[in-house]
Order: sequence, then C-alpha cells, then structure tokens
Amino acid sequence: MQADVVLMNGNIITMDSVQAIAQAIAIKKDRIVKVGTTEEVTSWIGKNTKIINLQGKTVIPGLIDTHIHVADFGKFLTWLDLKDTDSIKELQRILQERTQKIHQGRWVIGSGWDQKYFAENRYPNCQDLDEVSPNNPVILYHQCGRVCVVNSKALEVAKYIEIYTD
Repeated sequence: MQADVVLMNGNIITMDSVQAIAQAIAIKKDRIVKVGTTEEVTSWIGKNTKIINLQGKTVIPGLIDTHIHVADFGKFLTWLDLKDTDSIKELQRILQERTQKIHQGRWVIGSGWDQKYFAENRYPNCQDLDEVSPNNPVILYHQCGRVCVVNSKALEVAKYIEIYTD
C-alpha cells in the first residue's frame, strides 16, 4: 500500500508515551497510517506519493481551539441539567430534588430548559420556582443562555427589586 503524503526527516511530536518523537509520517486518505523512522516510513512511498522533506523541522499534533472556558465548564458541571425536561412539572421535580439535598439559603443554578418542549407550552415563572424552592435562591437559564427565570428568594437575596404580594 502506498501513502498519499509522506513527511520525512523531521522532529515529529507524537504525544504517544511509547514513541514520543518520530522522524516521519505516512498519510493516506487524510489518515495517519504510519509513524516512525524515515527508514520505516519509506516503504509507504509509491510513484504517486507526495514527499515533503521537513529538513529537521518540527511537526506537532493539530491544535483545535474549542473555545471552551475551562473554569466556566467546570462550574456548569455543578448546575442542574434541564435540557431534557419536557414540562414545568418535571423542572419543578428536578429543582425540588436538588433543594432537598442542599442547605437552605444556598443558590441553585441550572440551565438548558426550553419552553418549546414543555407540555404546558409556556415559560416557567417565579411562582413555579417558589412552589418547590421558597428558601433557596434559584436561577435557571434557558438553553440559549440569554434568558433566565428566578424565584422570589433570588430576587430578595440579590436585592434587585422589592417583592410585593397581594
């Protein structure tokens, strides 16, 4: 079998603990098929193989910028995952389960709900959250991340507005 491209005479960082550095790489159909010494990889060279002499230059693995904010990602792992909720009642059940496991007064944060999938066909509201979590401040973000719903305790703790009741 012949490679489409061979990179040779290089300093190739493999990220493999067994063979951390190599001299050559053979590539076929956008896949690495052989990594090793220049001698080992030459067997992959055919009449149509493109050969690139690296002349000692370094090749590193592809760097993919996933644009992840690592601290935020870690924080999100502690939030309620609401992306599969199909009703406000289910959202309330999940919220109530969390508030029963934590101390009164601790914040509950969640994300991922989408009213389009709710049986009630509406947004959750402050009263929905107050019913199951009157003593913990709650903020639940919509799946888009730009909309949220909070309960009365969250408003009180944040001192955002004064809460009036009829």
